[in-house]
Amino acid sequence: MNSSTPPLSGWQDELRQRLLPLAESLENRTGRFLAVLAGTGSGKHGDATRLHQSSRDLLRITASLTNAGPVEADADGSRAARHELLETLNRLVGYSQLLIEEEEDASTGVDRVFLESLRDLARECQAIILTYFPLRRSGQGDRPPSSPAFQLLESGRILVVEDDDSGRSALIRALRLLGHTLFEARDGNEAVELLRANSYDLVLLDIRLRGQDGYAVLKFLRSETRLQSLPVLMTSALDQVIHTVRAIEAGADDFLPRPIDHVLLRARVGSLLMRRQLRIKQLEQFFPPMVARQLLERPDLLEEGTHREITVLFCDIRGYSKVSRELGPAGTIEWVSDVMEDLTECVVRNEGVLVDFIGDELLAMWGAPTDQPDHASRACRTALEILALLPSLDARWQDRIGRPMAFGIGINSGPAWVGNAGTRRKFKYGPAGDTVNIGSRVQGASRYLAAPLVVSRATHDRVTGQFLSRRLGLVRVVNIAEPIEMYQVVPSHEPDWERHRLQYEQALSLFERRDLTDAARLLGGLIAGHGASGPYLSLMARTIDGLLAPERWSAVFELPGK
Repeated sequence: MNSSTPPLSGWQDELRQRLLPLAESLENRTGRFLAVLAGTGSGKHGDATRLHQSSRDLLRITASLTNAGPVEADADGSRAARHELLETLNRLVGYSQLLIEEEEDASTGVDRVFLESLRDLARECQAIILTYFPLRRSGQGDRPPSSPAFQLLESGRILVVEDDDSGRSALIRALRLLGHTLFEARDGNEAVELLRANSYDLVLLDIRLRGQDGYAVLKFLRSETRLQSLPVLMTSALDQVIHTVRAIEAGADDFLPRPIDHVLLRARVGSLLMRRQLRIKQLEQFFPPMVARQLLERPDLLEEGTHREITVLFCDIRGYSKVSRELGPAGTIEWVSDVMEDLTECVVRNEGVLVDFIGDELLAMWGAPTDQPDHASRACRTALEILALLPSLDARWQDRIGRPMAFGIGINSGPAWVGNAGTRRKFKYGPAGDTVNIGSRVQGASRYLAAPLVVSRATHDRVTGQFLSRRLGLVRVVNIAEPIEMYQVVPSHEPDWERHRLQYEQALSLFERRDLTDAARLLGGLIAGHGASGPYLSLMARTIDGLLAPERWSAVFELPGK
């Protein structure tokens, strides 16, 4: 029979005559299967019961088919009959396929050949049904070659929206075999409630639902900013071509006809989740994983600028210019890339945002796009972890650069505008304002203060008591009107730190009171005991300069450059 020219009358009688022997065979076979399992205590008894019930439903629906005149005279009736038949066959194919797949994973004593015969018989019924309705088809019978289960980058959180309990259960079990976490909604209204309250990676959405239908749920999804990028795979036993086009036009990402082929289901679900996960991976280059997922659901957090309290961290590789001349362009790129990879890992591990690489300098941020009340603590913790990387980096690069590596880190906290700091053509998420400028200057001051990690008072006040630190004094930096009070932060295992802190801050207090002779005497003893390096030496240089040229003395350290 030509499927494009269906019979105009008597079609239901003819369909019943062709389907009835197959339906009776399915009902008989599944009944025997159920009886065999009933005496074995097999855990598959429940599935066998569902298989048998579905075959009985198919037989009942087939036997009830009666002629109602030309099919065009009852288009709604023909669609309803088609849908009911194919939904029933979907359950038959689904449960037999589930049992086949579970048999592949562990021998349960179920006859695989028998199950495949049930599945194939149900598919034969499907092919017959599709020839008796005036509905266009597109490759319905084409099946992908048999292949192993689609392997995902990660498992996904999938919401299955289906009002048929057996069909929903079969889909959930089929996807759970792939390692996904499954959630279910029994109608459109429940689906909308769950989508409002929770986060998912994919929605498997039937078109015909109680309450709101699939199209209404899809419209809701595409109207909510948080849910607009959520992948939707629609399914239906309704006309494939018409509803495929309508579903895609309404915003669905893909469409699957029923009965659902499990191989095709795996491929479609895997493809949609892969695309979503790759987008998350792209965001994770700059944001911590939790934030990346939130940004995928809330792109407005990036697109719309906002004022936030943040902490910025600037980290500079010391001696970059000299090393780059010795390594050459290719070697320099390799060296900096290796270093920045380790630094980036520290930032992301502490849930910071990697804002930018500026030559040999890294800029990171905490406190946006999501709230982080402890943003200053996270930044300081990250900085200490970065300094702890130096021994391993030296071990990798000592032979090629010939000297130990060093970092200069500056941290500042305060209000900033955060959003697209680039252009419409080149998006670049980051902060702007005085908080950022001061952070950069604090990093520059670390060179003159001879301290690897320097924070502003704005940051220090937020982390007091959490880290070992000492006051370094007031510093005037380029293009910032007011002097900035700065502090050094050191690792928690620094030996005899409390004594060192008290001695240095005593010397600093003498210097700021202009008691330069006593300051020099105290600093001289400290340098003799601790070596001519670090903040001791920096403060001693300022003290000696004040003794030799009193007119140049100032309690505020005037930096000679950035």
